[in-house]
Amino acid sequence: MQLSTSQPLVSVIIPTFDRATWVGEAIASVLAQTYTHLELIIVDDGSHDATPEVVQEFGPALTYIRQAHAGVSAARNHGVAASRGALVAFLDSDDLWLPRKIAAQVALLQRQPQAQACYTDEIWIRHGVRVNPRQIHQKHSGWLFEASLPRCIISPSSIMLRRTLWDQLGGFDESLPACEDYDLWLRLTLCTPVLLLPERFIVKRGGHADQLSRCVPVLDQYRIVGLEMGADDYIPKPFDPRELLARVKSVLRRTSSAGRADLDATRVRIGRCVLDLAAHRLADENGREVSMSPLEFDLLKALAEHPNQPLSRERILNLSQQRDWDPFDRSVDLRIMRLRRKVEPDPEHPQYIKTIRNEGYLFVPGGG
Repeated sequence: MQLSTSQPLVSVIIPTFDRATWVGEAIASVLAQTYTHLELIIVDDGSHDATPEVVQEFGPALTYIRQAHAGVSAARNHGVAASRGALVAFLDSDDLWLPRKIAAQVALLQRQPQAQACYTDEIWIRHGVRVNPRQIHQKHSGWLFEASLPRCIISPSSIMLRRTLWDQLGGFDESLPACEDYDLWLRLTLCTPVLLLPERFIVKRGGHADQLSRCVPVLDQYRIVGLEMGADDYIPKPFDPRELLARVKSVLRRTSSAGRADLDATRVRIGRCVLDLAAHRLADENGREVSMSPLEFDLLKALAEHPNQPLSRERILNLSQQRDWDPFDRSVDLRIMRLRRKVEPDPEHPQYIKTIRNEGYLFVPGGG
């Protein structure tokens, strides 16, 4: 595949497992793209069928990686780690792209350089027959966090995001055997808007026996875990009782420190704001109160009391809420993203609440 030097390189990742009858068509749909400045990486998650032979028929047009079976999240993460593009896109091995999909998304991100991610509408095929999505599956553009809570509205095959955003999010959660996309989209939509291309540029093919949503038992439990990882207390109706339980647990976590005695009056400047520890109040540079939840206050308090000290997620939770750490708890990461939007002059390049790779978060009083 010839590469152009005038356009950004797009890395396309196709994870696959025992999809010899499907993956060839997915690969062909990528190679048929009108946008040619891309690299295609196939990550074979330990297939037992003829997938290797099918992929290798395409020769040097792609990069083939084979790994021990570790799940779709690990396969996607592996592919991105091996890629070079400034833009990243995914295609499930049973889906297809229409030829202008990549070109249209690249053009949109070039027109709006402040945008970090975009996705497209889709065509649904079930058991070989085209079906119309229901109204509840309608796509939206902009801040999508609340719209993403009831269901996963972003298809992995439709997303394109900047590598800088991918690095910030940290990839798919490999502990989730399913709904890993739901978890990542919650983290993504909490920190940035997502633009919608209303054209239907992908074909989602479902109903076959090896579809992940049919293979993983009790699929909803993993969406509930995703909610417990940090989504807010918003419940659409009708709701699953387990979803309500997850919300209640989230509220209890945020309010568990309400009975503690107040500290001595202390004011700490954090970026554009001042945190009043005694009054439990955050104010902007003009003195106007900035709204925050009890958990957000606890997180800022923990960081403010330990300046220039990297704090792990576990340490922050222990300092702020006096409870045992839950290894599935991603609420710290999600709230940190939200706090950065409130206190940082440039939330995309934080200078006061910094991420320390493999360690946690660091509060830098003077920024830097």
